[in-house]
Amino acid sequence: MNLKTTTPEHLLIHEIASKAVKADKLYNLQELMIDIATTHLNGEPLDLEKMAKMEYIDTQHDIIGIQSNLNRDTGELQNCFLPRYRKTN
Repeated sequence: MNLKTTTPEHLLIHEIASKAVKADKLYNLQELMIDIATTHLNGEPLDLEKMAKMEYIDTQHDIIGIQSNLNRDTGELQNCFLPRYRKTN
């Protein structure tokens, strides 16, 4: 499983996770950053730039879905969950 983000990816993931933690104290910043990075790097690339520009309420579907459906052994999303802010070609 790949967890190596680039510096720009890391900064964007930190911004996204920080907004979520600020809005909902139930999140742990480091755990959420790992879940977002795992999702982004292992099969479901996310549009991190777009997510970072949005308010938490706009990304809440993806954050909750990632936390609920991420297989932390493989890095893949389960239960047919697809983030709204996934990268499309």
